[in-house]
Amino acid sequence: MKTTQTVRVVRDGKITSEETLEGSTPDVRDGDPTRLLDMRRMPSVRAGFCVYCGSTDRLSREHVVPYALGGTLTITEGSCESCREKTHRFETDVLTGPMRMVRFVQNLPSSSNHQSVATEIDFRVTLSDGSEDEIRVPIAKAPILLAFYEFGEPKYLDASRGAQLECGGTVTGSYGRDPRELLSELAAKGMTITSLPARPVAFARMIAKIAYCFAWANGHIDKLEAPIELVSAFMDEPETLGRFVGSIPPPYTRYEGVGVRFAIKVLEAHRVAFAEVQLFASSGAPTYVVALGKLKDGEMLIEPPRKRGSPSGPRVTVDDGSAQQGVPADGPASGASPLRQSRG
Repeated sequence: MKTTQTVRVVRDGKITSEETLEGSTPDVRDGDPTRLLDMRRMPSVRAGFCVYCGSTDRLSREHVVPYALGGTLTITEGSCESCREKTHRFETDVLTGPMRMVRFVQNLPSSSNHQSVATEIDFRVTLSDGSEDEIRVPIAKAPILLAFYEFGEPKYLDASRGAQLECGGTVTGSYGRDPRELLSELAAKGMTITSLPARPVAFARMIAKIAYCFAWANGHIDKLEAPIELVSAFMDEPETLGRFVGSIPPPYTRYEGVGVRFAIKVLEAHRVAFAEVQLFASSGAPTYVVALGKLKDGEMLIEPPRKRGSPSGPRVTVDDGSAQQGVPADGPASGASPLRQSRG
């Protein structure tokens, strides 16, 4: 099913710009959630300095996954006031856009108890005779469509490709009511939701920050030659994010009952560590790849420790794959790496 999101910028009662993003329902396969370690079993870790800039002034805890996405793992005394303001800014850009609706219907945490969520959603539907109509649907009965950006491959291994983030299109995730039910009920053949998608650069910054913090909490950052390059990209130089952030092409993988999926792996041919981050893994959303950096001589990555138990709360998981071997267990088909070096 194809969907369209129309972005309109209104000022002084007039539309000053308009952009239409089209997306299609992706090809999704089922993954095995029993292979995943539960991140809620991981204890918080203490830094005692800002993990981004090294400052020891006015420190506070840093969530690895934002609280608004169900994150429970924190780095205590891990962020200074200045860096906290930066991460809060780009995370807010993402989490309070259309993702706000998805967080509401999935009952994810909210410091405001979702008080700012609209009770109704506006749709423009195309009827069977080709005419269009504007309708308003209560959120409890509405489809919630969320556009995920498809990025190009990270350019970490080939500086000649530049450093800018590439956005090749969007993939539409469906939450709430099945859109086909509403279309059938209205005898309509298409719909448009007028909303503002999360900004791609802000989204990429959040993904990179999550990957970095997860690697830091697992003790991997000290094993890298120059992790500050990634930090600089998502904190201060977003124009270089394309060097580090990309996405794995379809087919995508769905993990039933899983909120956020992680993997830390190594591309052994180049000694490059990278992270996989998949938000809303239970819906088969795209998996994003973040190049963390090159391993120091003699260093290797190990899996997080296994801990048994049945914790409660949103399920945030770690891919118990092959971090030591550097073979992506759930990456592209044919064993290809999501980090590829350009040829010719």
